[in-house]
Amino acid sequence: TEDNIINTVKTMAPIYSLSVAEVEKVSSLILEMTRHRLSEGVSIHAPHENWYYSRKSQIDLSLSDRHLEYLRKQGLSQDVVNKLDNCTDEIVNYLGDPTKGAFFRRGLVMGDVQSGKTNTYMLICNKAADAGYKVIIILTSNIGSLRKQTQQRADSALIGKDSDRNRDDRWNLIGVGEINPDPIVQAFTSYSGDFSAVVANTNGFQVRGLNMDPCVLVVKKNKDILHNLSEWLRDRNMIGDSKINQSLLIIDDEADYASVNTKKEDQSKINEHITTILSMFTRASYCGFTATPFANIFINPDNERDLFPSDFIYCLGSADNY
Repeated sequence: TEDNIINTVKTMAPIYSLSVAEVEKVSSLILEMTRHRLSEGVSIHAPHENWYYSRKSQIDLSLSDRHLEYLRKQGLSQDVVNKLDNCTDEIVNYLGDPTKGAFFRRGLVMGDVQSGKTNTYMLICNKAADAGYKVIIILTSNIGSLRKQTQQRADSALIGKDSDRNRDDRWNLIGVGEINPDPIVQAFTSYSGDFSAVVANTNGFQVRGLNMDPCVLVVKKNKDILHNLSEWLRDRNMIGDSKINQSLLIIDDEADYASVNTKKEDQSKINEHITTILSMFTRASYCGFTATPFANIFINPDNERDLFPSDFIYCLGSADNY
């Protein structure tokens, strides 16, 4: 218990000539390492090559490592960080290998309400970018304040810079950027602005460069915004009818909201735009996140263009203080 740890440190303090401040610091560090524990997740999945595990020792893990350190600095216990590290390795492994041929992978991650799903998918994004994914789109609800909140989390946990200062070169390092500013992740959206083709064109953004840095877009599930994004991808990044020869990861937060096709005949607009964007890339992985997966698992599994999680479903564990 907390009292056991503090009393033990106080008992040992004279042996090591610890000051009162040092006793508090040592107690705090031990509590941080032992305080909370996370249960293991479980998954069901189709047969799949373990590409991430086999390649991990050769991957530059700069983004992943700084995010894990950021989580520790945020006060997560070492056990929780280790379990997050392990479960996100497994989920990234279920995605497609961004260095190999064409693919379209679809999966679903389930987690309890307010149980750390955002930490999980931010770490997935960092690992995916390390492994070679170049375009990462995080879909949020249709509420502007929630999109801003998610952009703020992405700025701190993935980009490492204040996205509002991205476009006039007045960088302000935050979050993971304060730990290691060297890895570059481009922000194609900002805290104050959802995706805009005008802004993207003005800033010379594109997603088909051979040596491009990973880029992140945090986008509302709004039919007009998604339509503009798909049109911009088609007009500015596709060459003729050829697909964009790049790797795309879509993280769909609250995947049961708006993403599922609810129409019997025509396709609902948001579902249509999401599936259209996925179809534009040679290599695309879709990973939904939700605490209420009922609508998602009732998507028609025979429609290979839709979002049924045919490749994997992963159920996150919960921390013991949940």
